[in-house]
Amino acid sequence: MSAQLALELRTGCRLHFGLIELSPRQPRCYGGLGMMLAEPSFELRFSQNPGAAGLSIRGPRNQAASNQAADEHGEVSRRLMDVVARRKRTHPGHPLPGKIEVLSTLPLHSGLGAGTQLASAAAMALEIFEKQIKAPEQGTNWRPVSDWLPALGDSQDAAASRLADWSGRGLRSSVGLSGFFGGGLILDVGRGESILAGEDAAAAQPSRPIATHRCELPPEWRVVLALPQSSNRVSGQEEARRLATIGRQPNPKREPMWQLAQELVLNSDVHRDFERFADSLEQYMAWAGEMFAQDQGGYFNGTSVASTARLARQLGLRAVGQSSWGPTVFGFCDNATSARQLAKQLTERSDVPLQSVTITRSDHGGARFRWREVS
Repeated sequence: MSAQLALELRTGCRLHFGLIELSPRQPRCYGGLGMMLAEPSFELRFSQNPGAAGLSIRGPRNQAASNQAADEHGEVSRRLMDVVARRKRTHPGHPLPGKIEVLSTLPLHSGLGAGTQLASAAAMALEIFEKQIKAPEQGTNWRPVSDWLPALGDSQDAAASRLADWSGRGLRSSVGLSGFFGGGLILDVGRGESILAGEDAAAAQPSRPIATHRCELPPEWRVVLALPQSSNRVSGQEEARRLATIGRQPNPKREPMWQLAQELVLNSDVHRDFERFADSLEQYMAWAGEMFAQDQGGYFNGTSVASTARLARQLGLRAVGQSSWGPTVFGFCDNATSARQLAKQLTERSDVPLQSVTITRSDHGGARFRWREVS
């Protein structure tokens, strides 16, 4: 088989520490705080497929065969097809790949923002593929997708708004969209007071103006992720229904959460003091959890998530939380050695089955792409 050029794109993943407001008529609706992580990640490959009748999508070769794996691959394929169909509608007659290969994958519906990273990666890759397929920039080195910012808008937020249109994401939080381009710790300003009275925020157009602030955290800090087995996964219409119910009343802690989030992102002194950072983030997440406690039966979404978070705290992880609806639990360490020790203890002492325990770090560069020859 002869070699051909293929475009590869790799994302990070997203932690969400909590929304500031859910009431559509209040300031900062769907604003919130989150961060991008270097791993785990999606890695996708886009190439031509001469002679094929339609688009071919292949899943990870090393993924264990199971019903769950088959279901996840089916959903990933449908989501990719949705982005390609959107591209066909907005760019009729433009070049498209004939084959998409999923080389590595994020777990869906686990609180890591997999849906946004997948759709963003596909939408951005289709743009790069169209513009460069006739003269790709070859090389094995990964390049940041932020290299494309000048062609997408006059700022990272403008580019994220355009990516929202292409990907169909960004109905609520824009942390993952903005983080796709630059990584880091991200404060999403939210929708302000622009939503018309009576409008369903979850059904609004995804192209709402995006405004964020971001910063980089120390590269030596580590994040330990634990994914307990859980059936309490929330997404789609069920998520929209729950958020609408919670949002019937304004968040009484909106302003102190906003002030604390600004301090976490904009005050460089906080980034030089791990304990201060951890204390502040713990307070922010405690306030965020109060909004959801009645709906999910406590600060955590289910007993397995609560048990994992409790053990993580007992072992010494700091700023332990549940990302989005979970079930992913995370905690911070100020160095890699401590992270390895605590991750090992978490794995050995957990009284609930853990699908995975991962040590990762903040991503400071956003998604990356490269062209390379493949057989």
